[in-house]
Amino acid sequence: MASLPVYSSIIHSLSGTSITSAPPSYQANSNDVTLDFSPSHRSTPISPSENASSRPSSSHSSRVSFTIGRKQTLALVSPLDLKAHLVILRAFHRLRQGVYSAARETLPSQNDADLQQAWEVFLARAVWRFELWLKHVVARPVRDYMYAGPVNAWLNPHEIPPIDVVMVWHSYLLHPRTYFEDGLRYNTGLLSRGSFPLHEIATMVEKDDPLRPGSVAQTRAYYWESCTRQPWELAPSLEVNGPHFISVNCPACTSDISAPWVSDDGTGWAQRQFQACCPNCGMQVSKETLSVLKFSEDLRRVVEEPKRRTLATLHLHEETGKPFIAAALLFNQNLVEDLEKSSFQPDARIYAAQELRWSVDKAAARCRAGFRTTAYMKQYKEDGKAHQGLKGLQRIMEAYTTPGPYSIDLVRAVQRQMKFVDSMVGISWTEIGKFDSDSDELALKRAIAGYHAFLDIMAQNPDAFLVPTLSIDLAWHTHQLLCVNYRESTLDLLGTIVDHDDSVEQETLAAAFDQTARLWSSRFSVPYSTCGCPTARPTKSSAMDSMTKLFSKKGKQRATATGIENHRPDLISHYPNDVYETHPSDHSQVKVINSSSIAKQVASREKSNKRRVEEDQGAVASGTADGWQALAVRIWNERVNGHDPAFSNLISPDEVLNAKAIPMGQWAWFAWKMRRREQEIEGKTTEK
Repeated sequence: MASLPVYSSIIHSLSGTSITSAPPSYQANSNDVTLDFSPSHRSTPISPSENASSRPSSSHSSRVSFTIGRKQTLALVSPLDLKAHLVILRAFHRLRQGVYSAARETLPSQNDADLQQAWEVFLARAVWRFELWLKHVVARPVRDYMYAGPVNAWLNPHEIPPIDVVMVWHSYLLHPRTYFEDGLRYNTGLLSRGSFPLHEIATMVEKDDPLRPGSVAQTRAYYWESCTRQPWELAPSLEVNGPHFISVNCPACTSDISAPWVSDDGTGWAQRQFQACCPNCGMQVSKETLSVLKFSEDLRRVVEEPKRRTLATLHLHEETGKPFIAAALLFNQNLVEDLEKSSFQPDARIYAAQELRWSVDKAAARCRAGFRTTAYMKQYKEDGKAHQGLKGLQRIMEAYTTPGPYSIDLVRAVQRQMKFVDSMVGISWTEIGKFDSDSDELALKRAIAGYHAFLDIMAQNPDAFLVPTLSIDLAWHTHQLLCVNYRESTLDLLGTIVDHDDSVEQETLAAAFDQTARLWSSRFSVPYSTCGCPTARPTKSSAMDSMTKLFSKKGKQRATATGIENHRPDLISHYPNDVYETHPSDHSQVKVINSSSIAKQVASREKSNKRRVEEDQGAVASGTADGWQALAVRIWNERVNGHDPAFSNLISPDEVLNAKAIPMGQWAWFAWKMRRREQEIEGKTTEK
């Protein structure tokens, strides 16, 4: 078997031209030209040893260009990229189903909570294996990426980890700025290894046979097991194959603690109330104490090198996302001066024990000193950002709520991404052979065109919070997996590394989707979503109305309840079988529980949705509806496959286990307290 190509991350610069027109459309059924969606930044792997004849090629005769803001670019992703990504998402879904099946065989009860808990335990073990991969495979010696630039140390085929580790890595990459900054601060090897090997992993999960001697898969499994001392396949249940314990270092005395993954009282490592007693010093170890140690160690690095090191979330420029440590220098200076006054203990463990008392709240109070000096507040008041310090503190401390060499909770990140996987499964996009025919592949081309149009709206409205549809989000996720490519291209086209927040409060997300729908219809003169979910109407002066009048004057049939004038088939399909790809991508929503105000907002939204549906139904009944309204009513009335409106459901406190909800926790309370304190200080200053 020939060796698979080595993945590289060679970045080609995009040249922009000053233009103002909207992204060009293509006629999906055109016979005059076949459109090439080959990406402008190549994502298909090419080995240096391959010759031109062996490389994946396209038979397309004309390449599509897209307008984003005032620049043009060739396609940033290709249908082949999206197909490979869908193969991987199918593997993730299959992996979770295997965990559920094992749980049904071993658990006394088989309710959803038990299945979710089994999945959460599995993910905790996968994150641990991800850390082993970072330590034993990724972190091989390379030049300092932070200061010497990228190096040629791409990930080789045999270094690709098992599917459970790939799943964690995949979710991590979908937080572009966090992934980038953590790479600069903790895991420089990740950045030097280039992009996510999309096509290689798709081949791995679909075709490789690890039992066939001499295969790449066997080599990969052998390499993994020799480096990590762990089996290639992670058993779906602890009952199937241990180990039942994990070794945890005591944050106080560094002794090894053998902690169970799961315990009957809910204090296992993979459970939310982890507690373990150190057999040497007697300390009660928890995720909080381990997080405080991580904070203390980062603080020590800042004190030792204040012009080179930062705390979490401070290394990148807030607006562009580029490395910009100068912005953190004043914060570091304030922090160091405050620590010197309190006789800072350079030993991180001693400082965490004596000064911070192993408390995250005390760590936040100490961190607050960097924002509260007169000089810092004066600077931000002059910039019109008097409360920037409060937001900065919240971001910093959220990065220290979990131990490990990363600034997000990777277990929760995977759980949120699995909701997107469920959406792809729900619209049948992960089915084998789904996009084998050219006609079916048109949906992927619409997704790519829609993604570029989405970026164009982003360029035209840089301060807007935009929410993608499912198809656009698939293309967006795929682009993010290209890592360096994504950072370089978004910086070039938009002037910023566009982040992807996957934990947004439900009503904020709902309002943002309405805003996105209005901007889209005004910009491209077609609806944003036709899945049946009630969406915001364009204003009367929108481009959609103007275009309809234009068509009428030219003698074209005006859109009616029995026909649709779809002049942008590159962005949206008016066929009923295609509408569900435009459902809002709401996998990023989190729901605040025990909140009467949120319940009122949800009730108000449901009332508004009902009114929109009644207006459309009335227009159809009176014969005044256009074709798009008629389509919306038809889809709404059919409501097939249990298609529920987005952003409309609350969650009860006893369902918190599935991690789709967040309580109003300690940081919301801490932020409120700080805000009140700042108001008091400002009030006293005004009086004087």
